[in-house]
Amino acid sequence: MGLKHGGFATDRGKLPVAGGRRSAGAALAVRLAAALLLGIALTALVRGVPVAGVPERLFDDLRIAVFAPSAPAREDIVILAVTEETLAGLPYRSPVDRGFLAELVDVLAARGVRAIGVDLLIDRPSEPAKDQALRARLGGLGVPVVMAGTLDPGAMSDGQRAYHQDFLDGLDQGFANLLRDPLDGVVRRLAVRRDGRDSFAAALAAAAGRPADSVPDTLAIDWSGRPDPATPAVARYPAAAAALLPPDWLAGRVALIGLDLSGTDRHRTPFDLAGRSLPGVTIHAHALAQLLDGRRLARAPLGLDAALSALAALAGIGLARLVLGWSAKLVLGALVATAMIAAAIAWHAAGGGLVTLTAPLAALAIGAGLEAGWAGRRLRAERRFIRDAFARYVSPAVVARLEADPGQLRLSGERRICTFLFTDLAGFTTLSEGLSATDLADLLNRYLDGLSACVLAHDGTVDKFVGDGMMAFFGAPLDQPDHADRAIACAAAIARYAEAFRRETAALGVGATRIGVYTGAAVVGNIGGSERFQFTAVGDAVNTAARLEQANGIFSTAVCVGDTTRAALVRTEGEHRLRPIGRLVLKGKRQPVAAFELVPEPAGPELVGDGPSLADPAAYDAAWQAMAEGRATAAAAFGALAAVVPEDPLVRYHARRLADGATDDLIALDRKGGTT
Repeated sequence: MGLKHGGFATDRGKLPVAGGRRSAGAALAVRLAAALLLGIALTALVRGVPVAGVPERLFDDLRIAVFAPSAPAREDIVILAVTEETLAGLPYRSPVDRGFLAELVDVLAARGVRAIGVDLLIDRPSEPAKDQALRARLGGLGVPVVMAGTLDPGAMSDGQRAYHQDFLDGLDQGFANLLRDPLDGVVRRLAVRRDGRDSFAAALAAAAGRPADSVPDTLAIDWSGRPDPATPAVARYPAAAAALLPPDWLAGRVALIGLDLSGTDRHRTPFDLAGRSLPGVTIHAHALAQLLDGRRLARAPLGLDAALSALAALAGIGLARLVLGWSAKLVLGALVATAMIAAAIAWHAAGGGLVTLTAPLAALAIGAGLEAGWAGRRLRAERRFIRDAFARYVSPAVVARLEADPGQLRLSGERRICTFLFTDLAGFTTLSEGLSATDLADLLNRYLDGLSACVLAHDGTVDKFVGDGMMAFFGAPLDQPDHADRAIACAAAIARYAEAFRRETAALGVGATRIGVYTGAAVVGNIGGSERFQFTAVGDAVNTAARLEQANGIFSTAVCVGDTTRAALVRTEGEHRLRPIGRLVLKGKRQPVAAFELVPEPAGPELVGDGPSLADPAAYDAAWQAMAEGRATAAAAFGALAAVVPEDPLVRYHARRLADGATDDLIALDRKGGTT
């Protein structure tokens, strides 16, 4: 019985073979030899030629990023990250404040860390006193310290290089340069040493007691797996919170200090496929973990890869010889290829190392294609179709799917008018020194829970907590036409709660809560890096609200409100009264901001005793108007008020200021919060 195809008829199983008819045994031997040679050639090509190995590296990246074997979280390494929140609390962004770094390494040394690695390039001076303090600390900590250097001659000018070498003279160094794949820029390998110098990770490993003397000059990075999707392989904490961490979270660990900022010192790694680009300090932490463990990236031996590729080629040949329609063969080939990929992923996830995938997948397709060519002229068109189908399916199709769907996180933001609220707890540093870590955490959690409840009760958004402080905003993500009113009401509620909390915990020395409120434009949305982002707001209005919160410390007030918030109030006949403070020239701003005090409410039944006596509103407004207009009578007016209500902090402040020679309501605040 013949099979009709293209006008020719052939008997099944009697396909012509190039070079004449061969015995079944000879044909099988030829196929076995061809499969073995094909497997060896493809494996050598993928593993030995960089360009040919690009698809394989993408497969490796996928397995590492998504299917890496789980492992316990590292207990010997910790990252102290300099984040945007950290920089927000420092006087300037760049370079990282040296005084802050000096205090940070002091804290780490006091907590008994095993070694300290500073992944920050010290290549230019800042404030001399702070520079000297940091250099003195680094040289006398009693804990091994490794500083980051660079091998890139273009990374620094001659002057920077001279300062860098002078500053680090006598300190251990390691170059922080990362090896990027020349074809796609992904960091997959570690330079252990170069030109007789150790890398940053290798120098840290040596400082921790594990020299890398017997390690090759370059290594494939064996990325540490996570215990679970929610837990990082290496613990990471904000650098600003180091002093608040329990001692056993740091003791005995190698501490790495480095940047974790969007767009700064971030690098492509295999984790990009899972939407997790990494900062340089995290890559160094993975490399350090590998050196401390003495691990190598596990990969199947060359012989095993070649054997698997030969078997795949045989499978392709067998698929081509099956008496099935082309669609059935294509589906079956897809199932075989899928099973090969799944088996390789499962093997890696179980800790068995990386098996080469592209060589056997290519061998599967090529074996099927060659068999189709050998099948003879009368079935050539059908075999070519199968070969083309396999060629479209196996490696190119998978790679295209990975490139088209890398799973990157989307970041976005929009400019909106919102009202921002900042809080701070006065005397928190002193309070923290007198309590145990457990008691301090419990107290702070109760306090911040109350603040959060106030914000949520007024439909606000709690942005973040920084130590004992909180940032919140109103008017986003949902539109709130009355966002200024909500913020003022929330500030009053926080003031009531905070005063009750202060009185309840008076024996512990809890101080007053200061609040700043300001309305203005800011960018609101998902902001951050592709690994770490949050719904937050950034802009001048945010900074102004923070400065107003700080201004309370000058005036001994509780709530300081900007003029833009007062102007944005919808319910002008509200229950809360604002009295003017003056025009404040805040740190970092040239134009003054008219500020108002949210007048404290009388003590309620939940509070014990009464608050401070305040000046009569009409009398205060008259005295303030005289001051604002620069009239000579203002000093006498405020002096008279101070004699009647000496407890009124704002009256007392203006009376003293006018007595010292001030003539109007313009108040310049210096960087330490005083006045000039």
